[in-house]
Amino acid sequence: MVEEPRLAKPGGRIFLDFEGRKAVKIAGSLAGIEQIGASLWIGGDELTTVERLAPSGAGRYARHHSFSLKVMFDLPGKASEEVDLEGLSYDDSTGRLWMLGSHSLRPGKPCKKMTPRDARRALRHNKTPQQNRYLLGYVEIRGAAELDAASIARPDRDNARRFSIDEDGGELMGLLRKDKLLAPYLTIPSKDNGFDIEGLAVKDGVVRLGLRGPVVNGWASILQLRPRKHGDSGLKLERAPNGRHGYMHHILDLDGLGIRDLAVMDDDLLILAGPTMAMDGPFRVFRWIGGATMEQAAYVQRADEEIECLYDIPCGYRQEHPEGMTLYRRPGHELCLLIVNGGPADRRLKAPDHFEALLFDLV
Repeated sequence: MVEEPRLAKPGGRIFLDFEGRKAVKIAGSLAGIEQIGASLWIGGDELTTVERLAPSGAGRYARHHSFSLKVMFDLPGKASEEVDLEGLSYDDSTGRLWMLGSHSLRPGKPCKKMTPRDARRALRHNKTPQQNRYLLGYVEIRGAAELDAASIARPDRDNARRFSIDEDGGELMGLLRKDKLLAPYLTIPSKDNGFDIEGLAVKDGVVRLGLRGPVVNGWASILQLRPRKHGDSGLKLERAPNGRHGYMHHILDLDGLGIRDLAVMDDDLLILAGPTMAMDGPFRVFRWIGGATMEQAAYVQRADEEIECLYDIPCGYRQEHPEGMTLYRRPGHELCLLIVNGGPADRRLKAPDHFEALLFDLV
């Protein structure tokens, strides 16, 4: 029997101090977070950079540094074109920090001065795909073998690799256009149950992508890829085991929710789930037992013992929606979850040098 989830209460707070003239924009667009050694790496869905913070006292991170994704990965889009960076995942077996763009179409948005007719036109208008959104690649972390709790991670830009990007998206999108289940959703904008990747988890070189959308008949999707090096700075897909595609498709019952983020915990996969559309929840954390070592396509129902709902995460009214999570170890404490919210309240944006991320216990 499936029990009703309990609402979790934060077990602590971490303060993120962003600096410079872009501090408000960074704090207002948080979408992904990852801890590597002593560093916190943060991605934003309206940025062209990835951010790194280092400890600056008990429960506080500062010493802010931005790294250009355009330079790091030689992205083909315009310099000002956002990447819509949604996922970060550090693979400690290879010392690589993986980064993920949403691979989605931007939805049309009406503005205040529009007439009703213009607003209808804006809502139905699918904007031209932005090439930078198709980013999926990694950068090696310098000195990863020596990283410990006191180490500040640094990217080695000379060892960055990504999948190729073209006007149609690239290799993965080409394969998905032949997928009878997912292909119909590729032309629907994100946030309208269209195709939208937001979760990323990497273990032992195997990449798992969690789809916020589509949720098909209440079922969520995780795509599992095994990349290989190609050329001087590229990546290609290996054929999936016992599959004709270059990916493996897992189908999960997450109470009708899509996937906002993923994290590896030993052999298990933690899943932050939420609505596909712009709704106030629920936001829920699941644990897929054995999900990080799965080597064949899985179909997982809620009543199965393989998937466990840990708790609901609180959210605000039309703001403060959980978007990114990472496993986080406080000195002298058990491992916990660190979660950042998108759409922060105005009171937080007035002081972006004191932005809060929330800690949740894993039990």
